[in-house]
Amino acid sequence: MIAAVRDEITHLPHFLRHHRAAGVRRFAFIDNGSVDGTLPYLRAQPDCDVYRHRGDFLLSAASAVWRNLLLERYASAGWCLSIDADEAAVYPGWPARGLDDFAATMRASGRRVVNSIMVDMYGPGPVLNANPGPDGDLLAACPLFDSDGYTIEIPPDWRGDRFPRLNIRGGPEMRAIRPRPRPEFGWLAKMALVLEPGILYRDPHTVFPFELNFDEPRMALLHFRFFSAIAAKLARIHERRATPGAVAAYDLVAAQLQADPGFSFAYPGSVEFRSPEQLVEQGLISL
Repeated sequence: MIAAVRDEITHLPHFLRHHRAAGVRRFAFIDNGSVDGTLPYLRAQPDCDVYRHRGDFLLSAASAVWRNLLLERYASAGWCLSIDADEAAVYPGWPARGLDDFAATMRASGRRVVNSIMVDMYGPGPVLNANPGPDGDLLAACPLFDSDGYTIEIPPDWRGDRFPRLNIRGGPEMRAIRPRPRPEFGWLAKMALVLEPGILYRDPHTVFPFELNFDEPRMALLHFRFFSAIAAKLARIHERRATPGAVAAYDLVAAQLQADPGFSFAYPGSVEFRSPEQLVEQGLISL
């Protein structure tokens, strides 16, 4: 499993516990200059390989170059999950079904990679009051997701638009903060699971060859960013100016929280996550 990190100490206990339980045996982290305790924490984990790179995040194609180097280094692995520390992978049959079995089923169906949908999670009350407990359980703090409002489509001219991925839009941020998103805001598709050597990342969401990016999502990434630690993350993203699109989006979130510290994403359509089968029933992931 591959992840690029910078100051993710609040997410790592949940991230490691979740994916260990799913069957990940080895983690490879690229640390891009953490100063919050992330580096010593990861170095103390016996199943984590930690690489450091202080270079410019943007010049690495938002970590895609680093991920490709690690895909090559760990090419003998049967599969590789490449996601971020604020994401948790779920798929039909989870948690009883391990990633080994899921990857084998996807490979047997002829897939070389597995597409995913990012599902933003949030708590029932104010965003800034959602606090994980001592064990860092982010799902307990943010158990809700939107039950409606998502669209999944292939861009009509992805070559001309330079948008080689499914256009997946929706979720709490677009519902409550950006109610009329432009087409280029459809960044919720992420090619997370690589099943064979020779696949390369174009950016953290898409791979080469491009034609692999248009399969329906078969898994989901529960995305934990809307809780009390978001204030520190907003400052960090703004300071780094990580990617223009991400900065603009987070600036809107920051403005909303500054204007209304009691702001909550909860609405009548919020539902508590219990299993990936809910996402299958909602049409967000396919079997």
